[in-house]
Amino acid sequence: MDDIHRKILRENWAQLSRDLEPVRLIRHMTRVLSRKDEEEIKAQFLTRIRRVDIFLEILPRKGGNAFHCFIEALEKEQPHLAEILQKDEERVNIASLM
Repeated sequence: MDDIHRKILRENWAQLSRDLEPVRLIRHMTRVLSRKDEEEIKAQFLTRIRRVDIFLEILPRKGGNAFHCFIEALEKEQPHLAEILQKDEERVNIASLM
C-alpha cells in the first residue's frame, strides 16, 4: 500500500472505528487477506473495535492492491464508508497535482 492510502486510513481511523464491520468485509477480500489474517480478525473474545484495529493494522502490509480491494469490499457492504475514503483519495490526488 502506498503512503497516500496509508495516510487516508490514518485520517479516517476514528470514523472507521465507529462504523466498520470488518467481519462482513473479509469474504470480499480474499485476494489480499490470508487465512491467518482472517482468523486473527475473527478471533473470539475481541470487541468489534479491536477487530477494526487489527484489520486496519494488517491492511497496509498487504501490497499495492489492498486499498482498492478494501474500497471494493466497502462498496458492497458499507458504501457510505467507501464514499468517504474515495472522496479523500480524490482530494489527495487533486492536491498532489497542484
